[in-house]
Amino acid sequence: MKGTGFTGFRGFEDIFSTFGDIFEDFFGFGTTQRRRTRARPGADLRYDLKISFHEAAFGKEIEIEIPKNVLCEVCNGTGAKPGTYPTHCPSCKGTGQVTRSQGFFTISTTCGHCHGEGNIIPHPCKECRGHGRVRKTKKIQAKIPPGVDTGS
Repeated sequence: MKGTGFTGFRGFEDIFSTFGDIFEDFFGFGTTQRRRTRARPGADLRYDLKISFHEAAFGKEIEIEIPKNVLCEVCNGTGAKPGTYPTHCPSCKGTGQVTRSQGFFTISTTCGHCHGEGNIIPHPCKECRGHGRVRKTKKIQAKIPPGVDTGS
């Protein structure tokens, strides 16, 4: 196919990998040749900072404050008001999934009552509002390397 202007596929392997992707998307399986890479934790973090030309040219170590979600100290991460506890969701019986049969098909969906968590919090913690985590700031030391460029 060289010189014809057709650039959609590079060979038979590419054609079959496309079908594998379709089967993988619909049924959760497909070819095992291509593995999808996952981002490392923290790979998407970004902190915008204004520095002088001198700091960009020669580098500097600075202290920055970053927001971080930490375990709520009031409820110890349960999300429930002290003295109370989360309960199993009555709609899904704690599984987080609701299964319905329609003819020959069985369809499982995320429970709309507990949003897939499997439990509900009848009395949420006032500090974290039932989330089990609160936002705090943490101070860290960051090194700006010499010769850093805009957007690095």
